[in-house]
Amino acid sequence: MGGVEAWLHSTKGLVASVSGVLVVLSSVVNTGHDLYISLSGAPRTVEEASQAALYKKHFQESPTLTQPLKVELEKWTVAVTVDVYKNGDIHLSVGDNTSWFPFNRVQRPSLVRAAYAEPADTPSGRYIQNQREEGGSIVRERSYENGFRETIVINRNTGRIIRRSTESRALSPEEKASIERGPALRAPIDLKIK
Repeated sequence: MGGVEAWLHSTKGLVASVSGVLVVLSSVVNTGHDLYISLSGAPRTVEEASQAALYKKHFQESPTLTQPLKVELEKWTVAVTVDVYKNGDIHLSVGDNTSWFPFNRVQRPSLVRAAYAEPADTPSGRYIQNQREEGGSIVRERSYENGFRETIVINRNTGRIIRRSTESRALSPEEKASIERGPALRAPIDLKIK
């Protein structure tokens, strides 16, 4: 039994030393990687990489359409500029913030359907909105005066819409009274680019 104990005692220091070296080595590699990312200006996240790729893609290109908008709120006004590029990518500027929204051809049928749907198929008019957090998502529900309820599930960290659904249902008298005091859904601005 003495030989096994001696071996364990002698290897304990070796195992502790190897573990310490591995911890320090991984810390040095991680620090080096972070330093490289910081100095090189490389994107840190997938979202940053997507934004950088779209800036690079459209750097020398002029937008097909530039639409300035003024959003007037109760106490202030926000200047918004929407730039649409020939492939459908959108660059949105709001105050000091900008963001790209890539056009996704997979979504095209739903975008076309949404743009040309009959008024009876879509939420319209005044609405009330409720929001809640569920895990890493924000669930936004809007009930419209025409009886539609729209539910949008949004990733809290990226702002991406995970799921969107609508349903038609009868409104309660309380909902009708609240909706009468709610904001009106503005008609969409149809822009045709040829």
